[in-house]
Amino acid sequence: MHRARIAGFALLLMAAPVACDTNVSNPGPVQDEFLNDRNAAAAMVSGAGRALSQGMNFIGYTGAAVAREIHPAGSTGSFGISNRWQNGELGSDDSDLDEHWQQAQRARWVAEEAVRRLEAAGPPPAGSLQTPAVYYNTLQLAYVYAGFANRLLGENMCDAVIDGSGKLPNATYFTRAESLFTKAIAVTGGTAATIATQAQAAYAGRAQVRVYLGKWTEAVADAGQIAIGFVYNMPYYNIGDDAQRNRIAWSIGNTPYRAHTEWNTWYY
Repeated sequence: MHRARIAGFALLLMAAPVACDTNVSNPGPVQDEFLNDRNAAAAMVSGAGRALSQGMNFIGYTGAAVAREIHPAGSTGSFGISNRWQNGELGSDDSDLDEHWQQAQRARWVAEEAVRRLEAAGPPPAGSLQTPAVYYNTLQLAYVYAGFANRLLGENMCDAVIDGSGKLPNATYFTRAESLFTKAIAVTGGTAATIATQAQAAYAGRAQVRVYLGKWTEAVADAGQIAIGFVYNMPYYNIGDDAQRNRIAWSIGNTPYRAHTEWNTWYY
């Protein structure tokens, strides 16, 4: 009887996989039209923020090295500072800089695409799952991210290229940023505290780009709108993902990298 029970159990194990449905249905890529749904807006805008933080990561690190705000600590490999950058050289033939252009342009495109879709969708009708306040909060944040992405490019790239255009003047980025920040400031209808905070960030960004455009009177007026002590930071997260963490902090604070040092800088 014992042997019979074992044999029966073995037969059951053999039959079990046959009884299960192991077919897998691949839904394929997300359809483009789904991104026009207002309920997808929060994810799109969060992606724009993450793309912007990644662009800042690469440009900020290399820019700090060239400007001698940080010094190399012996590494030219992972998170290292190349010999050319150590000499203050950013050459057009330097393929290591391609990632900087790519990440910054990606941040601009993703944020501007989120703006385009939100503007096209418009505020939700009565009875919608999404409230008007959420829509306006999200739209304003998309404007802010798009403005700062253009400012990042303007401050660090000699020429402008917008979505396959030819070479354009560097001021193109600042003009676009000024327009986007202006739209962010004009947004109303959201949560009061959120709208006020994001408007302050937009005033700060617009003041900065107006300096680059030589609009000094307007820049001073914008700066006057910002509360003393106002701080608006891009969040980073130490979760083991290079797209989430602050590369400058990570590359000095984690073994085996220790790729740079503040020794002999005014920060030190």
